[in-house]
Amino acid sequence: EMAAAGEETAVTILERGAWALGVGLGNAANLLNPQRFILGGGVTKAGSHWWQIMRQTARHTALPEALFDVVPAELGDDAPLWGAAVLGMRE
Repeated sequence: EMAAAGEETAVTILERGAWALGVGLGNAANLLNPQRFILGGGVTKAGSHWWQIMRQTARHTALPEALFDVVPAELGDDAPLWGAAVLGMRE
């Protein structure tokens, strides 16, 4: 919320976090060559600026041959609850 309001320190923290995750994903793409990374958790709601920095950094870090997408989890923050519900129904 503070970053969305333009608070400078919050924006810097968000940008650095997006950059760091992008570097990590780019390196993982070099090692694993996945088609897609699916991200969940609260930080994925950080806004389009966060996604842009993270994706751009990931693609810049990865080798040109590494073709992949980075997308938000469709179940959002409720994914662990859905998984627990499925496990409960199986047992």
